[in-house]
Amino acid sequence: EGNTLLSVTNADNIFCFRTYMDLYNTGVESADISYVQNQIDTIVNSASLAHWDWIDAFYMAAPTFVRMYEMTGDEKYLDKMYKMIKYTAENLNCYDEEEGLWYRDARYIDQKSENGEKIFWSRGDGWVYAAFAQIIEELPDSYENKDYFVDVFLAMSEALKAAQCEKGAWHESLHDKAYNPDCEMSGTGFFTYGMLWGINNGYLDEEEYLYPALKGWRWLADTALQDNGHIGYVQHIGAEPTKNKLTADVTEDYAYAIFVFAASELAKYLGGVQGDVLPYLQKKLLG
Repeated sequence: EGNTLLSVTNADNIFCFRTYMDLYNTGVESADISYVQNQIDTIVNSASLAHWDWIDAFYMAAPTFVRMYEMTGDEKYLDKMYKMIKYTAENLNCYDEEEGLWYRDARYIDQKSENGEKIFWSRGDGWVYAAFAQIIEELPDSYENKDYFVDVFLAMSEALKAAQCEKGAWHESLHDKAYNPDCEMSGTGFFTYGMLWGINNGYLDEEEYLYPALKGWRWLADTALQDNGHIGYVQHIGAEPTKNKLTADVTEDYAYAIFVFAASELAKYLGGVQGDVLPYLQKKLLG
């Protein structure tokens, strides 16, 4: 779209940059990230912090800034990413610190569901939860603002654990389970992934979070995953909780990647379990 600020303020346009960066890091001779870096620098050098005013953008764009830091060693990429996320959290008031959850964008801050609950959209908070896990994993411990991401991740983990339904999944509206009683896959996949990642990397207590993480995985594997390989119960592309019926044949392309995210962290966790895995999991999951 050209070397303009407009072309990169949409975080979706930044997400694809990671593919080029991965190619560059593999040593492919034809790989060139000069355009990518130039585009990211356009944002870094702009005075505005209001580029990511919807929380999906954190997942689409923020880890790319961390990766650019890794490739250049220049903390200006980390600082700009941190300031833009803080701006969305505090200046746009999208982060409800009391609840430990995020509003999808400023439109939802003062809205309530028909049942009088705050509107926290499951997949939207899922994008944030996954983004923060990836950011934390790649940030150097020496970075002065790393604790911000860790603290928010921990607060979200507590809030999400409380919002989980008895079946092990999460609903589209995290605070209003009655708004749409159907369990939803994409939020469930992100939260399962994030909890397992937190356990695997020492940020979440295993005794407290393994049970909800495994309950989430069991719902994903036993209910969402179909015999034909499709993944169901997926809310369609949107920006808020809906009342649309979720069934086994309702799916979206992104469901498969989210499922693999959760599965990959479970595999990492099982790699550290000694002895017979099945009895261990049964004891942990069923008591």
